[in-house]
Amino acid sequence: MKNNFLPPNLVSNLQQVLNNRKGDTNEEEEANEAAPTTSTSSTTEIDESKPIVLVTNGDGIDSEGLTCLVQALVKDNLYNIQVCAPQSDRSVTGHAVTVCETITVSSTEISGVSCAAYEVA
Repeated sequence: MKNNFLPPNLVSNLQQVLNNRKGDTNEEEEANEAAPTTSTSSTTEIDESKPIVLVTNGDGIDSEGLTCLVQALVKDNLYNIQVCAPQSDRSVTGHAVTVCETITVSSTEISGVSCAAYEVA
């Protein structure tokens, strides 16, 4: 069995967000019964012929570098872009671990880009 070093709250919350995006009603209902979530589903469609690229950083969801990178990737229209980044700058907390606290993931938008984006608080 493979060890999972991610905090269970993060894994649970991300699973709920992904289930909401997929539109799996049975799994979504089970996930909602297991734990409440503040996430919302995204309206961005996934083209299954394109690879999915996860873009993340430590500078925060509103950082200029993240925005420029995502805009360039979306402009090429070669990938399904998924963005997950901290709500605020967390650059200096590289080895920080959140234990026994709820981690919230919320849908957000990146200026000038149509892609799935989530901020983690």
